[in-house]
Amino acid sequence: MAGYKETPRQKMIAMMYLVLYALLALNVSKQVLDAFLVVNENVEYTNMSLSSKIAATYNRFGKQFQLNQDKVGPFWGKAKIVRNESNNIVRYLQQLKLKLVEVSERKDSAFVIEHYYFDTLVPNPFLSGEMMKRKELNLNIVPSKDRYNDVTNYMIGVGNTKKGEAYRLSKKMNNYRKVILKFMNLPANTTKVGLVTNYRGKQKIIYRNADRQKQDWENHNFYYTILAADITLVNKIISEVKMSEFDALNYLFRS
Repeated sequence: MAGYKETPRQKMIAMMYLVLYALLALNVSKQVLDAFLVVNENVEYTNMSLSSKIAATYNRFGKQFQLNQDKVGPFWGKAKIVRNESNNIVRYLQQLKLKLVEVSERKDSAFVIEHYYFDTLVPNPFLSGEMMKRKELNLNIVPSKDRYNDVTNYMIGVGNTKKGEAYRLSKKMNNYRKVILKFMNLPANTTKVGLVTNYRGKQKIIYRNADRQKQDWENHNFYYTILAADITLVNKIISEVKMSEFDALNYLFRS
């Protein structure tokens, strides 16, 4: 990353996810698949840490703006756009997790929130060093975390229509990535920002399943994957969003 360097812990989490995803493709036992819960908890911890660092950086940025509005103003304005775009996509991803559990459990949102969400203290994104209370999913207690039929239909859709939610997710990721690249003055094919799905600039990325057949990003990540894997992946995408936000914010701050 340009400004945010992944820690050894985060690199280990990413490697664990890839290994578990490979095991998932081999249809291994439920006991092994439950290891996704461990990875998911680590990703959630990482996201909380990133949120604290982002809030602290916005706080420093805001103070510099108050000291010299003429000089800092243009960059502070861009930083606020980055914050707004980041909050919007994270909000969408949080709602996506809720919807996935609803679909898997075949319950409405009120039931899911009452039974599987709990009050949790998380970093306040607007006040550095302060915590706020928010409802967070406890994936460990969701009974259908090892099921895949309903969530696959929701994310991929029926047949080859490409109308599943995964295609909407992919589009939102690419649009957010373009915003970050714009504010960091980076080319479309850069590897310094994540959130890449089917394309990196004009070059198509080829994904393959266990039988070496070509897939698009959506099917590669959400076709016949269990709920636990889907939730873990969505949290991993939240991490990429937060890392991108942190990088863009530091780039603008240095400017």
